[in-house]
Amino acid sequence: PLREAFKKTQELIDEISSLLTIPLTFVDLGGGLGVQYQSEKPPALKDYCNLIHSFFGKAAKYHRPLRVLLE
Repeated sequence: PLREAFKKTQELIDEISSLLTIPLTFVDLGGGLGVQYQSEKPPALKDYCNLIHSFFGKAAKYHRPLRVLLE
């Protein structure tokens, strides 16, 4: 679910960026990682960070590194 959420967020960023005259510099991915509401197993922190980096870091699509905020 995180991969799909980040993909949709990246698509939204791309759409918004095409309308702006200045580039976006950060994305807020919210919080709640590790909170179990039912029987979910949170991802390992390293895997979560790698996933974030793949969508929003230096290796991201269009070479658009963003500052990532987490709550």
